[in-house]
Amino acid sequence: MIVPQPAGVRDTEAKAHLHELEEMLSQADHHFYQGKHLHVVRTWEEFQTQVMKQHYDLLYYYGHGISDIHHSRLVFASGKTNVRKDVPVADLATFLRQTPGGPPLLAYVNCCGGDAGAYLVQVVNY
Repeated sequence: MIVPQPAGVRDTEAKAHLHELEEMLSQADHHFYQGKHLHVVRTWEEFQTQVMKQHYDLLYYYGHGISDIHHSRLVFASGKTNVRKDVPVADLATFLRQTPGGPPLLAYVNCCGGDAGAYLVQVVNY
């Protein structure tokens, strides 16, 4: 799970969402809790490090997106101060294709303010 909260960006309320999701998943399978089968990252750098260390079948992004007719971007936090980093969805998909084991089987992008989710699925699969 990627749950960025960049500095100076409207709160995503990811903490509450993550708690609810973890509770729901762990009721279905007791292995689904943070640190076991549920890995959570909060910055672009943490995300890059984690997916290079281990292949994941499922990627879940919960945060902000930005799009217009030409571009779709996901809003990540970056560095120790969580500075905002807008990552083009095409760049994210390219990065995922280059990870050990290839891209995840499913990428679910739950973001407000963008059409990035549908675009990501198309780019990862081609």
